[in-house]
Amino acid sequence: MNYQKNVIRINGEDIEYFKVDHASDGTPRYVIHFLALDIDLDDYGKIPGLTKYRAKWFGGGYVFSTFQLEQTLENAFKTVKKYYGE
Repeated sequence: MNYQKNVIRINGEDIEYFKVDHASDGTPRYVIHFLALDIDLDDYGKIPGLTKYRAKWFGGGYVFSTFQLEQTLENAFKTVKKYYGE
């Protein structure tokens, strides 16, 4: 697969993401590396509310099915901060 890297600005930071195949219901899907979400390696895959992306080509990220990527990623950052008690 040859997925194109894109960038979106969230909370003043440029976040790299990849657009992947749509979900079965037609919703667009995006993959973000766990480090871009400020998640420690030890906590990768353990944060409730985030869906781990399992494709071997990517190497460690989360997948989001959404029509509103910016809002979804803002909520993901809030979820991560809540997990770490910030």
